Amino acid sequence: MIMSTPLVRWAMVGFFLIGCSNDTGTATGATASTARWYVDLDAPVGGDGTSWSRASRDLATVLAKVSPSDEVWVASGTHRPGPAGATRDAAFVLVESLRLYGGFAGGESTLAARDPATHPTILDGDLAGDDAPNFENRADNAYHVVVATDAHDALIDGFTIRGGQADGPGLGPTPESRDQGSGINIYHGPITVRDCTLTDNWASNHGTVNDHSTGSIFESCAFVANTSARFGAGLYLHHEAATLAFDCSFQDNEAGTDGAGCYVRAHQGARIELCHFEGNRAERGGGIYAAPESAPVVFECTFVANMGRTGGGGSYNDESFSEFGSCEFVGNSAGIEIEGGSGGGGGSGGGGIWTNGGAMCAMNCVFRRNSASFGGGFYAIHDAEALVTGCYFENNVAEEAGGMYTLNSPVVLLDSTFVRNVAETGAFSVGGGMSNYFSDGYIEGCSFHGNRAELGGGGLYAEGEDPIVRRCRFVGNTADGLEAFGGAFFSGYFTRGLVEDCSFVGNDAKLGGGTFDIAFSETRYANCTYSRNTAASGSNGYVGNLSTPRHANCILEGGTLQRFGGLDADFEYGLSEKLAFGASNVAGVPTFVRPPSSGPDEIWGTDDDDGGDLRLSAGSLGIDAGSNAAHTRGLVLDLGLDPRFIDDPAVSDVGVGEGPVVDMGAFERQP
Repeated sequence: MIMSTPLVRWAMVGFFLIGCSNDTGTATGATASTARWYVDLDAPVGGDGTSWSRASRDLATVLAKVSPSDEVWVASGTHRPGPAGATRDAAFVLVESLRLYGGFAGGESTLAARDPATHPTILDGDLAGDDAPNFENRADNAYHVVVATDAHDALIDGFTIRGGQADGPGLGPTPESRDQGSGINIYHGPITVRDCTLTDNWASNHGTVNDHSTGSIFESCAFVANTSARFGAGLYLHHEAATLAFDCSFQDNEAGTDGAGCYVRAHQGARIELCHFEGNRAERGGGIYAAPESAPVVFECTFVANMGRTGGGGSYNDESFSEFGSCEFVGNSAGIEIEGGSGGGGGSGGGGIWTNGGAMCAMNCVFRRNSASFGGGFYAIHDAEALVTGCYFENNVAEEAGGMYTLNSPVVLLDSTFVRNVAETGAFSVGGGMSNYFSDGYIEGCSFHGNRAELGGGGLYAEGEDPIVRRCRFVGNTADGLEAFGGAFFSGYFTRGLVEDCSFVGNDAKLGGGTFDIAFSETRYANCTYSRNTAASGSNGYVGNLSTPRHANCILEGGTLQRFGGLDADFEYGLSEKLAFGASNVAGVPTFVRPPSSGPDEIWGTDDDDGGDLRLSAGSLGIDAGSNAAHTRGLVLDLGLDPRFIDDPAVSDVGVGEGPVVDMGAFERQP
């Protein structure tokens, strides 16, 4: 559903344009209602532009006399919309249905014969020809290089567009404004821009391309080293712009505030597909900034080494309704060395994505080697209703929440993987994989492997509210600082969480190798399996003073749950070889189908870890021995996605509840 309408529309429009452009046509290429015009800077003086032999030397003059649906073929060279000393309103003006092609040597008879790479055709706003580096000598440059006002269905193809200097009067969202659209200024009718490079343009407000149309198309274009003092240095999409950017690159653009690569204000479902964002820099949203109420769809795009000085290195989504599908975020950064905001205080960050309020979705995305003050890979704040599903977080780093940070936001996280993410060097370095602050988050089907946090919660940190963690695997996570609480999971102050059908294997900390509950925590653990965890105290789990967690239907292998003061923790309907108090518990060695192993290197948290097969083997003491009331009856699948509440006829029910009785641990034996 996400892809169908924009792609069908793009395919139909693309087909129409190819048919009209005569890409493989003959020399005439004109119909009874169209004409073809030719521009060549090396042509003899006085040509009227009706053929290559009579080519005009002035593109602006030709554009002033074309009719709708005409074609203009432009030979290589640097073309300016006016001479030195001309008014800064000079521009190349497109008309309705015009076809403007660059990349010719001169003399070609078909579009297929041209080669824009070999014969670069430059549209240059530097009227005096005296531009210097760092945007010097720009006071006489054209405000806009190309203007498309009511130029419905016009096409511009095969040009480099540079030297626009939109630093004139700002009159709001009107064609008369001179502070936006330094490269191409588009109003009203949509146009198509194909195989063009837009570079070295400057705007005081926004947009090397300022798109106020109802659905322009940008195909195989490059936005390189453009600057805006405010917004959208590369591409700016206004409210009605149901724009498609396809196979474009955005590189080394810089915005003073938001959206260096692309700024999206469009409410009409703008689509950005198969695009590459690299080295862009802004205060918020180095790659993309999605403004309030905008609804962009971003599909199969890559974001590399972009920077948000405050937040959202790859993308900043501000009360928007953004969708990201199959995107990759690598080496982006945000909020580096900004002070404040620790311990759930907000602040800065979101190396890959920041979402602020609104509702957004990230599906099948990869977050790798991103860095931030908070939330190295992903950051959600201010009641953001985010869905993150099928995503992969690896080697992201932050002062808090190496992989993902959620604050006051009911984020739903499904079927995602966190590998070797790190929280370090901060005042409160928790949540190597993820931190969930004051949020009724829902986390299901996720894997946390080899993540690390200095203070605690190597895999996951939760503080406050009622988060739910279900069917998750925690393997080889560590807390390794001076205090080091909860190698896998740290339940923070006033957390009333539910952790159900989870496994904790090979995790390590000083207090609570598997889990740690600090003061006033009330988290409930149901049907969890602990194995091979290590700690100075409480190898499987540690319960701090004044905390009141409940553990039910759990299996402890190779260690204990320990309470502050040396007492055993609250534990019922459980199986443990070292914990046997209470009539509901069973003392004995858990028998798994295959026990876990740290692999040949004997180090947990590395690639050769084997989490084992923690299903109960035949005759296990944990079969049909739990409490049905302690498990969520409506949760019908276990950690392995096998049915719950399955009776084993070979075992007598020793648990509590109307049969069938649930097994202990994260897996239900399937006899």
